[in-house]
Amino acid sequence: MKEEEITRVMNEKKFVLNNKALCNLSMILDKMGIAQAIIDSKVTFDDNGNIDKQDLYNNIIALFISNYYKAEKETTQFIADYKGITYEEAENIEVIPVLTELFSNNTIQSFLK
Repeated sequence: MKEEEITRVMNEKKFVLNNKALCNLSMILDKMGIAQAIIDSKVTFDDNGNIDKQDLYNNIIALFISNYYKAEKETTQFIADYKGITYEEAENIEVIPVLTELFSNNTIQSFLK
């Protein structure tokens, strides 16, 4: 599949954090050893007492990227499922924009709280 076609397919797919996806994400975070670090991460709060989402995203993505090698295959499969593309296609896309999008997902944010 050409890159333009992959992008089109990715944009059309809607990800649902079903039981399988939740278990896979939980397993990836556990395998990376970052689940507790995410929970304990130091974040800043805005004037209204809400978590600064950008700060939280930056912390999570930094933890995720620095431990990516520990669950590379599992993460690639999760991204393939998330984006509705094949594993081989997921191996060839830019990971950081996908992770940014993933961790911006309201369902994922609820899971990480």
